[in-house]
Amino acid sequence: MLYKTIEDFIGNTPLVRLQRLPGDTSNTLLVKLEGNNPAGSVKDRPALSMIRQAEARGQIKPGDTLIEATSGNTGIALAMAAAISGYRMILVMPENMSMERRAVMKAYGAELVLTPKEGSMEAAIDKARELEGEGVGLILDQFSNIDNPASHSAGTGPEIWRDTSGEITHFVSAMGTTGTIMGASRYLKSQNPAIEIVGVQPQEGRASPVFAAGLRPICQRSTMPAGSTGSSTSPRRRPSRPLASWQRERGSSAASLLVVRWRRRWSCRSR
Repeated sequence: MLYKTIEDFIGNTPLVRLQRLPGDTSNTLLVKLEGNNPAGSVKDRPALSMIRQAEARGQIKPGDTLIEATSGNTGIALAMAAAISGYRMILVMPENMSMERRAVMKAYGAELVLTPKEGSMEAAIDKARELEGEGVGLILDQFSNIDNPASHSAGTGPEIWRDTSGEITHFVSAMGTTGTIMGASRYLKSQNPAIEIVGVQPQEGRASPVFAAGLRPICQRSTMPAGSTGSSTSPRRRPSRPLASWQRERGSSAASLLVVRWRRRWSCRSR
């Protein structure tokens, strides 16, 4: 198959059935292979979407400088998307990010600005804002940009619905910016409100920005009754920016959908 540009290769990733799993064999678990995207992750979708939509709004044009704070895959995806679209890309990240990630970003032509590891992502975000304030370029802002989840409402969700012939019963996704789970689930729930959405994040380590704001991580679902909004009174570090409207809108809804019953035919996992 001939593709006119590498961006045409983003999306329409395959679903593959998991065959050698213990437990109830009447369940069908499918993995969506987002690693098949050209830069190697699901982040290719929002990276291209954020650039194309900013162009459509007249915010940027080829030759301009883009800025983003990142700790990994989004940076790689944006470096690729910027390279094929004619933009200078500045990526800001903590200095303890892996040399392998840095090498890939540089290979795509991105410029790296490193911040002290003690400051984590908050320091990287602050540095990106500083650069934007100095007039260096425009921050795309994966954490609050509506074009992040919109790319999954337009692509990931419809692809899953199509490839399961509408028989999906559960959607499971890891959470970072929450763009994937919010965007894909918004489409899937519009097709069938009974589909259950399950968000997953590590029990230890940095929480998703949404749940760092006070919602209980969904990975603790075994301790939360069904129907709970997921709110927590335990102290947590708040994100350095207000939650985007799409994150506030869907955060508690996603947290309430945590009881998984693997009884029907289809399930789908995004990774």
